[in-house]
Amino acid sequence: DARHVSDRAARARTLLPSLVRLLVETWSAKRIILIGSLLDERFGTTSDIDLVVEGLAPAAFFHACAAIDRVAGEFSVDVVPLESARPFVRELIATGRAEVLYDAKNV
Repeated sequence: DARHVSDRAARARTLLPSLVRLLVETWSAKRIILIGSLLDERFGTTSDIDLVVEGLAPAAFFHACAAIDRVAGEFSVDVVPLESARPFVRELIATGRAEVLYDAKNV
């Protein structure tokens, strides 16, 4: 039902600061950007959280994903390194169809 989906989206939003803190404090992420269905009404019962991360060392990627999975609880989190992101992901960011959750340049 719509209320359950709305509650789920709110829980996912509440989780974002913990995910950002983990990526920044443990793996020195430089920028973290939210894309995908959590930005709008498409977030549903099986939706995941899509994060684009800049500055995540390739050697740390799988460790970071495992730690995020432990923190994320009921949610699946898709982590995309900005440095290897596909053109459509870069376009989402460039055209403002994304939300910057953290940018080291603005801290």
